[in-house]
Amino acid sequence: MAKTAILFADNDPDFLNTRTEFLENAGYRVLKAYTLKQARQLLTEAHVHLAILDIRMVDDDDEKDTSGLTLARDPTYRSAPKIILTNFPTYQDVRAALGPVVDGLPPAVDFLAKREGPEAMIQAVERALARHVRINQDLQIHWDQQEPLSFLHLVNLLSSDLSNEVLTHWAGELEDLVRRLFYEYRHIRIGRLLWHHDRRLCVPVLAQSSQGATDSRILVCGEREQLVQESERMRELAPETTEGTKWVSTKKTIHLGATIYRLPNADIETVQPLREMFRRGKERPLKTAIGYLLKEVLGTWHQRGQTLEETHGLMSLYRQWVGLERDGLSQTEVERRANALIQAVRPLSAVEIEHSNGLITFHFPNLEPVTCPDPIATLYTPLERYGPPVVCRLSPGRLTADNILVDARRQAWLTDFACAGQAPQWWDFVCLEAVIRFDLSQAPDLMAWQEFEECLVRPARLFDRLKERDVISDLKTSVVLIEQIRRQAGSETGPDPLPYYAGLLAWTVGALVGYNLDGFYTQVERMRMAHLIMASAMLARRLRETFPLPQAGSTLRLDEKGSLWIGEHRINDLSGQELALLRCLYERRGQLVGRQVVVESVFREPYQPGDDLQESRINSLIRRLRVKIEPNPNRPRYILTVKGKGYRLQVGHQSDA
Repeated sequence: MAKTAILFADNDPDFLNTRTEFLENAGYRVLKAYTLKQARQLLTEAHVHLAILDIRMVDDDDEKDTSGLTLARDPTYRSAPKIILTNFPTYQDVRAALGPVVDGLPPAVDFLAKREGPEAMIQAVERALARHVRINQDLQIHWDQQEPLSFLHLVNLLSSDLSNEVLTHWAGELEDLVRRLFYEYRHIRIGRLLWHHDRRLCVPVLAQSSQGATDSRILVCGEREQLVQESERMRELAPETTEGTKWVSTKKTIHLGATIYRLPNADIETVQPLREMFRRGKERPLKTAIGYLLKEVLGTWHQRGQTLEETHGLMSLYRQWVGLERDGLSQTEVERRANALIQAVRPLSAVEIEHSNGLITFHFPNLEPVTCPDPIATLYTPLERYGPPVVCRLSPGRLTADNILVDARRQAWLTDFACAGQAPQWWDFVCLEAVIRFDLSQAPDLMAWQEFEECLVRPARLFDRLKERDVISDLKTSVVLIEQIRRQAGSETGPDPLPYYAGLLAWTVGALVGYNLDGFYTQVERMRMAHLIMASAMLARRLRETFPLPQAGSTLRLDEKGSLWIGEHRINDLSGQELALLRCLYERRGQLVGRQVVVESVFREPYQPGDDLQESRINSLIRRLRVKIEPNPNRPRYILTVKGKGYRLQVGHQSDA
């Protein structure tokens, strides 16, 4: 354990140097600052346990100079206890330095006159350290032997852009935090890394007291303000139950924060992230663990009552939860990133992805292409039935395959509460399905993913059975678990899948935007990108099928003003050529309309049999119109194809031709 570090700031060099000798002889390491700038720099960059600050750091002859006290008041450095030192103590200065604060330490924990002598200073230092630092210097810290870590390694995960010197300082701060959090213990064993993201990380800790009793803990570390906010959010919002993750303590230094949580009745030596359990692929244990997570963990959060969000619609709330509403991230930028990723993944597994004219088309070998509306445009289009107010429930925050822990008894715990708060009532179920659907499931190619996605977007109710027989064997367990999640979601939120699918669309787009466009990705990572693109497109298509388009049996008609109606719904987003094609077909409804008639009526040009470009334009226009008016563009009910001859418009619902 390194010596206790004291920042000593005084603009009188003789006094500073003389008193430093006394402190060093007492066993302390002293960092000297002769100016206010040096003091601030050392507080910012170095590892400091305690600061001694001269109240007049600029001009000893200026009675209005309280620059040292101003530095002590800076909330950036509040976590470091400070002793104010002066030749000119006044009642007002003492009150300002030692006055109470709402949160954390006061500007100073002690006030000394320089004339009191070095012995008084050392006594003040000892008091401050004993009361406000409390570091367990005797704690024996052991590391997991199978995956050995270190404080340097952990800090580098938290912030990889630090210089070697600063990295060393921060590692010392992190060790101090651990020694403070486990002040009452004799030994701790820090296990392997469970997760790290957003400049935070989580490791399990087995702690042994001086009496030999052992306790299981989870340690979450990160940058100070973020960790403090997370612990406050968890303490305020977490359900008061005998089970579930429990907050124990949070400590902070100038740069870092750390929290320990207790997992009641958990076997910390067998606890593992959901990702590792899923890799074993045993369906029954997974269903048990997911069931416990849904009912005993998430259910207790959701039972704390619901609120109504009166300002934002559902799509806007979803975009906020996936980070698409943050500053500088416009819809145009989201579209640019999505387009760049589409370019990056094609061609992949012999499947060509085409993105143009507001449509995404997947060209599979020897199969009809699958065409879907643009998912970004769909995500930024309000769902009229789900405008304000939106029902929200208390959510623990972000669920991932790594921050959900499961032990040998199939009990589950949450470990990440940074985003806890009121969320749309479908959100936790959406996140859990997305984890299984996009992060844990594995398939060899896009053909398998396409079958998987078709299976998952088909149901008209959250209670509907999913047909796992339609997917490859590697994905059957995923289908079973997703059906389990949806049934619980339906029991809490109702059977309507529309808001659920909308949440999944937001999750997929958020995941796509999270990719670094300049990154170098493996084939597996590129396949995941392609899967996300396909899923987002098929979800957008499913949303368009569900709303605002009508139910089966609705009639298509053009009124005298040329407006298109399907049932009671007016379709407003047809382009000029799309409307011209519809008029051409509508005037001949029920009749065969050859491709030559389409070209001459819509394109107003001579028909050229065998012209590939002309044929492609016809196919593209038919596909675009189907996407906008058909409940399922790949199984049309209005614009029917007469193979080898042309098309026929069926204005009323009939079986597919």
